[in-house]
Amino acid sequence: MEKQTSRLVWIDWMKTLAMYFIIAGHCWVPGNKYIYVFSVPCFFILSGFLSKREDDAKLFWKKLLWNLFIPMCLYFVITIMVQFAVQIVKGTFELKFLYQAPLLAAIGMQGQNFAAGGLKAMWFVYTLIICKILLQYVPAKGHKITLAVLSCVFLLAAWLLHQKEIILYNSVVDVLLAMPFFTLGNYLRPMKEQLSNLPLKWMPLLLVVGLVGVWLCGRYNDIVMLYRCSFGSNLFLCMAGALCGTIGLYAISRQCKSYLSNSMSVIGGGTLVILGLHFVIIQVLNQFIDIRGIWLYVESLLILVAFIPVIKFIEKHIPVLYGIFRKSNKS
Repeated sequence: MEKQTSRLVWIDWMKTLAMYFIIAGHCWVPGNKYIYVFSVPCFFILSGFLSKREDDAKLFWKKLLWNLFIPMCLYFVITIMVQFAVQIVKGTFELKFLYQAPLLAAIGMQGQNFAAGGLKAMWFVYTLIICKILLQYVPAKGHKITLAVLSCVFLLAAWLLHQKEIILYNSVVDVLLAMPFFTLGNYLRPMKEQLSNLPLKWMPLLLVVGLVGVWLCGRYNDIVMLYRCSFGSNLFLCMAGALCGTIGLYAISRQCKSYLSNSMSVIGGGTLVILGLHFVIIQVLNQFIDIRGIWLYVESLLILVAFIPVIKFIEKHIPVLYGIFRKSNKS
C-alpha cells in the first residue's frame, strides 16, 4: 500500500501526463480539440487536490508569494523579453510596449488582442492564485458547502457570458470555470489514501471510461478554451469531459507509478518551470523547425523530457524560479 505520508508518485505521473498534453495542445497536434477537453481542467483539479487551508494566514501568504506570485512575475519578464526581442528583429516593437505589457499583466490580461502582450501562459498561475485565496478565505464553518455554492454561482456566470457572446481573455474571468474544477479536486483531497490504494484491477475499466468520455465530449462539444473562460457550446459536456480525462490520467498513473519514479518526481515538482518556459521554447522552435502531423506529438515529448535537467538546474541554482517553499517542503 502507498502510504499517505509518502510522496504520491502517481500524482507526479498525473502532473507529468497533464503537462505533456498541455505542451502538445500548444503545439497544435492533430486531435487538439480532444486534448483541450481535459488537459488544463485536469491541472486545476490536481491543484485543488494538493491545496489546503492554512491555519496560519501569514504562512499562507508567504507560500503564495514565493511559490506562485514571484515566479509568475519572473516568468512573465522572461516571456515578454523574448517577445520584445522577436518584435525588434521584425521591426514591430514600440517603446510604449514597455509599460503597456506589465499593466496588461497586472489586470490579468493574457495579451492575445494586444501587440504589447500580457501574461500569456502565466494566466494559469494568476487564476490559480485567486482560487487559492478563495479556498483560504471562505468561512471555515461549512466551507465545503460554501465552495460548492460559489462554484455553482461561477458556472452560472460563465454560462451567462456565453449566452451574451462575451469573450474576455482575462485571468480573473477565467476563475469562473477554473474554480469549480479546483473545488472538485479539493473535495477529493480527503480521499488520498483510498485513491492511492484502489485495486489495480479497476484501472483498465477507468481508462476505458476516461477515453470514451473524452471522445464523446470532444465530439459533441465545441473546443474548450479555459484561457478565455469558454466551455465550448455545452457546459455539462465541458465538466464531464474534464472529469473523464482526469479519471483516464489517474488510471494510467496508478498503473505506471512504479516506473520512472525519479524522472516523474522531477517533472511533477517542476511543473511551474515548464508552465513558465515551454511556450517560449515552442515559439522559438517554430521559427526554425517546421514539424507537422503526428510528429508534433514526438516534439512535445522531447520538449517535456528536455525540461528534466532544466528543472534540476533551476531547483539547485535559481530556486526563486522553482518556488522556495516548494523546494524546502519537497519530500
